[in-house]
Amino acid sequence: MPPEKPASAYSTPLAFAGTLRIKDTDKNADVKIDTPILSDDHGPALPAGGGDPGKAYMAYHEAMVTGVPAKVVPHLSKANGNYIDEAVKKGKGAQIMKVYAKEHPDKSVKIVRGWSKGDTALLLWEGETSILRLSGEAVMVREGGRWVVDEELSELKMQ
Repeated sequence: MPPEKPASAYSTPLAFAGTLRIKDTDKNADVKIDTPILSDDHGPALPAGGGDPGKAYMAYHEAMVTGVPAKVVPHLSKANGNYIDEAVKKGKGAQIMKVYAKEHPDKSVKIVRGWSKGDTALLLWEGETSILRLSGEAVMVREGGRWVVDEELSELKMQ
């Protein structure tokens, strides 16, 4: 996955940030933490299907099912698109698509709820692979006047 964004990249004044250092005789660690604490105010609800962000997500889904990096990249934020492009240049396009696809429904997906505030939208979705059901969320951002996928999380949907 692409490098994590620093908390300062989000439009939130709250963050959990600092450094954790462990020094032991046989183990050392120096971990920097910079995690945003996002607001739960996602803005007003979007219409059924998620409005324009929902349409953009569905186009992303159609591209994802192809497994072709060049079809997926236009539907991603610049940072995510660059990450895939770099992987392709290194001959690892198929590998990176497996990473992205493993948590994305390959059979069907439906937007169940969504909200938008400014140039950011949050979509909740449900979907299916050939063997299980998933639910998840997608953070959409408007870049260059277009809605694109910035983050996507999924989990196994229990009946």
